[in-house]
Parts: sequence; structure tokens; C-alpha cells
Amino acid sequence: MRLISRSIGVLCGLLLVAACTPPTSKFLIPRPDPTQKVKDSHGDIKLIFKPTVDILFVIDDSGSMGSHQLNLSANIDLFTNGLGKTQILDYHIGVTTTDFRGRLSGNLKGNPLVIDKNTPDGLIRLRSNLLVGTSGDGTESVFKPTIDALSEPNLSGANKGFYRQDAYLALVYVTDAHDQSNMQASDVYNFLMNLKEWDRERIITYGVIVPSGEDNCDRDEDRTPITTEEFLHITKGISFSLCDPDFGKRLAEIGDDLVQKVGMFIPLKQIPVVSTIQVKYGTQIIDEDVKAGWSYDPGRVGIYLGQELDLQPQPPGTELEVTFVPALLEPPKD
Repeated sequence: MRLISRSIGVLCGLLLVAACTPPTSKFLIPRPDPTQKVKDSHGDIKLIFKPTVDILFVIDDSGSMGSHQLNLSANIDLFTNGLGKTQILDYHIGVTTTDFRGRLSGNLKGNPLVIDKNTPDGLIRLRSNLLVGTSGDGTESVFKPTIDALSEPNLSGANKGFYRQDAYLALVYVTDAHDQSNMQASDVYNFLMNLKEWDRERIITYGVIVPSGEDNCDRDEDRTPITTEEFLHITKGISFSLCDPDFGKRLAEIGDDLVQKVGMFIPLKQIPVVSTIQVKYGTQIIDEDVKAGWSYDPGRVGIYLGQELDLQPQPPGTELEVTFVPALLEPPKD
């Protein structure tokens, strides 16, 4: 009888999953995981945590954006300071423009095209890359360049090396205009979801725009960015005004938010015996502490790193390791 009940329960669970799963074989692909699993000599679980994120700035390069680009470039260090709070975060940063009607739509701009934490003078290079100029087409789009940047032939051609399938994808839209590509927010959303095998958490969005209801910032063509705001809404994105008096502070906040979403949660492979969890970064032993260490979340079966955690300098290539004894779901049989 117990076996029959268990079988019915499993069948119901499978039916529920099937009802909620998008109708395509793509979704049978295992979701990317920022951890690598090995077993140590005692049989304990050992995880190597390697958080990765690809950050794409889509910047308006029309004639009205000169001062806004300068403001972005001058304050970008406040954004990258957030990324630099954790040495373990592996990021790629690329920049493209809203000029979408030519064959170069979605092409990355600047030198180098992809900036990471090992790029010499990375902050100086990024500041320069963000100054994309103001000679672009006055018909702007953030949607079309996003899709073009992440599609062939750009993926393996002009933008080769930027996008990584197993990484989070963060989009930062910087524009004073509404999207004029005639694309719907749902079109971009579905494209991105297919790109990430419908793993919603792997898509992170931000808008530096002139929001609806904003009266103290000039808006291109005096039209509100309704479809852009709709996209930010369905992707649970964060936005603020191009003319925000605390522009630098807002940039810092999205940098912090990005790190929180990408680099501060470690999913575990199995339910652990919490008392056996050990977190180590090179020679640094990280204590259990909600703010300055780590804490276990039984609901998500994972570890949160505290916002005040200070990782000590370590040799290049040092990885954050988590070891634990897995909890037994059933008592061992004699």
C-alpha cells in the first residue's frame, strides 16, 4: 500500500512538472551551476564556487546623449566598485549602442571589446568604451541590438568571447528614448529565456532611462519608454532616471545588486549536516556569520555570503571552497 501511495505521489509530481514546463526539449538541458562538485578523501562533499556574469551595456549614441554618456563614464567606478567587492566574481563587460538599422547592430564597441577583472587598466578602458559618441541613428532601439549582440553571426564573430552559456546575463540599458524597433517586450523576454534554457534567475536587467512620469529630464521625441519599462517589469529589473541627482549612488546600487544576485549565493548539491559546513578561500577560513561570513538557507539548500564579508588577498586563481557532510535521507541499512 505504501508503495502504491508513493507511486501515485511521484506520478502527480511528474504531471505537475509537465504542466508547468515549456513545451520544448530544450528545457531538459540541466541548468547551469556556478559550482563544481568533487568528493574529498573522507567522502565529504566539496564544492568549488565560480560565479560568472556577462554584462552588456546598450547605450544610446544619438545626438541628445553627450552629457549623459559623460555622466555615466565619470561615475562608472561606483558600479565596478560593487563588482570588486568579491574577488571570486568572474565578469565580462561589453558595450554596444542603440544604432540598430545597419549591419553592425549589436557589435561590441571599444578597445578591448570585452573587459574582465584581468584587463590591464580595466576601469580606464571601460570609461573610454562607454563614450560611444553621439553620431548614431536618431531612430533608437535597446531591444534589437540586444538580440543581435547575442545571436549569430556576432556570437562567434565580432563579439566572440563575450557570451558564456553557463554565466548570468546582465543587461544595462542607457537611453533617453523609447524603443523604436517595433519589437515587443515579450519578444526580447522569450529570446533571452530560450538563450538561458528558461532559467529565469540567470537574466538580470537594469534601466537608466527617462521613466514615465519624470518631468525634470528631457525625453527624446517626448515619448515615454513604455515597452522598455514593460520589459524591465517582466524581468523584475531595476531602473532609475538619467537625470537622477544621485546618479553615482544609483550606479553603485545596481553594482551591489548584481553582486548580490550573482556572487553571494552558493547552491549546494545535497542537504548538508549544517554543523559540518566549512567555507574557505585560500588560507582564509570564513566563519558562520550572517553579515561578515556565511549563513545556511534550508529553503534554497544553499549558502549566502554576508554583505560585509571581507575576502583576504590570495594568489591569482584562488577558489572559494565549501565542504560538508551530506545528510542521510534514510538511515543506513544493516
